[in-house]
Amino acid sequence: MATATSFHFPSLSDYSPKSLSAQDFLPLSFEKVGKIHDLWSCAGLVVRKYSSRGYMKATLWNRIMIFFRFQSHELKVYAAKEGNKVVATLSVLHDSESLSVVELFPEICHYRKIGQISEIGYLATDSSYKGKKALELVLEPLMTVAIVHAITDGIRHIAITVNPRHRLHYEKKAGFQILANGDVRKHPKVKKAPAVGLVLDLDESNCPDYVRHHVCQHTAEAHG
Repeated sequence: MATATSFHFPSLSDYSPKSLSAQDFLPLSFEKVGKIHDLWSCAGLVVRKYSSRGYMKATLWNRIMIFFRFQSHELKVYAAKEGNKVVATLSVLHDSESLSVVELFPEICHYRKIGQISEIGYLATDSSYKGKKALELVLEPLMTVAIVHAITDGIRHIAITVNPRHRLHYEKKAGFQILANGDVRKHPKVKKAPAVGLVLDLDESNCPDYVRHHVCQHTAEAHG
C-alpha cells in the first residue's frame, strides 16, 4: 500500500489572491494517502458531496464501493487535511480502459499516441469549504500535488471532466486545454450531468509555470 507523501504549502503566490496570506494555509496539508482510515474518510466525503448534488444516494454500500475502488493499484488518492480531518479529496486514475473521460470524450485517445494519460476524478470538498474558497484553499493546491506525482510517474497528459461553468477556471488558472471544441456532453456516471472535457500537457516545455516550480521543489526534496 502506498506510503503517504505530505506537501505543505506555506506560500501559493502562483495560485492565490494577494488578499490571502501564508497563514491561511498553515493548518492544511496535502497528501497522497494510502492508510485505511484515510481512504475510508475520503470515500465518505465523496458520498456526502455527491449525494448532496443528487449524483448518488448517501448509503453505506456506496461508501464501501468507493472505498474498495480507492484501493485499486491503478488509482491514487489525495487528500487535503486539517490535522487528521479530511476536508477535500481527489483521485488520479492511471491510463486504463476504464477512464470515464475516454467513454465520454473519445477524442482523448489521440493523446495516447504521444504518451500515457491519467484522469482526475472523485473531487469532493467538505461543506466548510464552498465556492471560490474551496477552489483556492484546497482543490487547487491538492490538484497541484496530484499533478506533480503524475509527472514523476511518467504521465504525459492528465484529463478531467467538469461542469461547463467551471471550464474557464481550469483553462485560465490551471492551464488545461479544452477537448472536442468545448462540446458539452451528458456524463453517464453522474446522472447525465453536463460535462466538458479538458486536458493538461505535462511535458516540461509545455506545462504551466506553477507545475514546473513544484516539480523542481519535489525533486529537490526527494534528493535532499
